[in-house]
Amino acid sequence: MRSALVMADQSWGGELPAIGVLDAASAARTGVTEQAGVVIRRAVPADGPALLELFDCYAKLGLVLPRTPEMVYRHIREYVVAVENGRVVGCAGLRIYHPDLAEVVGVAVAGGRQGRGIGRRVVNAVIDEARRFGIKRVFALTLQENFFQQLGFRIAKLEDVPEKIAADKAEGIDRALCMKTTVIMDLDPVDHAGTGEN
Repeated sequence: MRSALVMADQSWGGELPAIGVLDAASAARTGVTEQAGVVIRRAVPADGPALLELFDCYAKLGLVLPRTPEMVYRHIREYVVAVENGRVVGCAGLRIYHPDLAEVVGVAVAGGRQGRGIGRRVVNAVIDEARRFGIKRVFALTLQENFFQQLGFRIAKLEDVPEKIAADKAEGIDRALCMKTTVIMDLDPVDHAGTGEN
């Protein structure tokens, strides 16, 4: 699936810290090296149009649920983005259900950018964030279960995450005909000893 996708330049002018897999320890752990010119950072409201365009591309292919601008802006703080030459080329989000459980959502990589480790980097960034929050389990619903299995997820049943079923029901989403596979990863807690973190 290599659809063409051109992103508008972002107008954000502030300095945003790189996060997640850009640190050396994470890169060594994941086998992904930092790629010149691609920065992983927190999404900001100015990224909204680019995220919408990215999600629309995948929604037209039937791979993700359509998102309205209101939905994107309401959840923008959940996302990290991969930025290359000032353009958003990938994203992933972390939706927290309770202190022990979160969902990896909205994983997308722009057409022509797949196969370069961008998807792996944004997903690892949100997984690292979940670890820092002390979350014990993350899950995703996906048509790309092999991708998630390579990251350490295992295939599970949707019934294993009743919180997702309840949230979808509250939003009027019926997963009865959903072809997506549920994948789950149990997380080891972050060891803050010796890191200077409290």
